[in-house]
Amino acid sequence: MINSKDVSVQCPNCGRNISLKVFTDIDTNYSKDLPGKMIDGSWFESTCSYCKKNISLKFNFSYHDITHDTWIALVNKEDPNYNKRVADLKTKGRKDGNTRLVTSKMEMREKVACLEKGRDDRVIELCKAYMLVQFLNQNPNFALQTVFYTIESGREIVYFFDGDGRSKYAFLENDLYELIRASFWNKLYEPLPGVYQIVDIEWADRFISLSGVKFVTVDQPEQEIQKSSAFQEKELYNESQQIIPGDNM
Repeated sequence: MINSKDVSVQCPNCGRNISLKVFTDIDTNYSKDLPGKMIDGSWFESTCSYCKKNISLKFNFSYHDITHDTWIALVNKEDPNYNKRVADLKTKGRKDGNTRLVTSKMEMREKVACLEKGRDDRVIELCKAYMLVQFLNQNPNFALQTVFYTIESGREIVYFFDGDGRSKYAFLENDLYELIRASFWNKLYEPLPGVYQIVDIEWADRFISLSGVKFVTVDQPEQEIQKSSAFQEKELYNESQQIIPGDNM
């Protein structure tokens, strides 16, 4: 299902009002390039028709991956009607398919990356939690703000960002993924079909605490971030982002 609406937003660069079309519902039949644009963040970018500069947008929408029968609903936390939209979404639910609820475009990008890589997002969040323990052990003074999973040039990467956008990264190797998966698989469960659930690193922390498993720290060399066309630091922290709530959320 594909639905869109026309909106008017103010360009943060030149201050003029511009008209844009945003999607409130989108599925992978729309374009073969859609998953890639979700992952690299370009789906959330537009261009001002006046000053021709890029605008980074925030808007609520539902993403349907037909191949993996998965629905992901994005409701931005900054939305003034966030609590009501989430409550309505969970009450409405779906009758079939896997479902997830995300609260930022970064989380949406992660979930789509998981689907494209054939990864279980629950295991990915557990891997992020494990890698975060290792990272903070090596970088105790790092003012962590965001842990972000993505794919670049076919490789899985976990980034660690501070509040100023500075970052370090480590590759997520398949051996670690399989080890974490095997360690927790008999404890994992999938919610009933149609029940929207937030599966993020906070979920992973709660899950690990309840499971009784303790991570052991190991020494690994640090890797400094290398910029690539698929990921730019400015995509993470742009205070001029526009919030465009989806009416159907």
